[in-house]
Amino acid sequence: MRKGYTLIELVVVLGVICIICSIATVSIKALKKIENDINRQVTIQEVQDMLTYAKLYCANNKVTGNIYANAKTGEYRFFSCKKTRRRNHVKGDMKIIGIYESSDNSITINANGEAYAGAILLADKSGKVTRISIRVGFFYDEIKNK
Repeated sequence: MRKGYTLIELVVVLGVICIICSIATVSIKALKKIENDINRQVTIQEVQDMLTYAKLYCANNKVTGNIYANAKTGEYRFFSCKKTRRRNHVKGDMKIIGIYESSDNSITINANGEAYAGAILLADKSGKVTRISIRVGFFYDEIKNK
């Protein structure tokens, strides 16, 4: 009887293990990309929900409000009548770059529910930047990926 394995058997086993590890690595990278894409889409949807909520709140209650975004904490919030009405955070590795086209780094919504022009810029960990543009008016928001 023979004790141990031949060199050929060991090489074949190591080759099979390497193939399995490379397949797992590729799968993990694909899953991370999918997770990043999902986090970006969820964050965009939640920002749009916040904008819609803020516009409807201001129109229904005949008050003005502002949407602020904090790039350091990743928090964005709707503030009206000296009170935070709604707040949220970006998902996963998403980052808020800031609110642009605004003098006070906020998006103002008047008592008719109309937002003044501005843009919220978001970035994911791969560096893909998404711009949510708010046009003057009631329900016109535009999303662009850069």
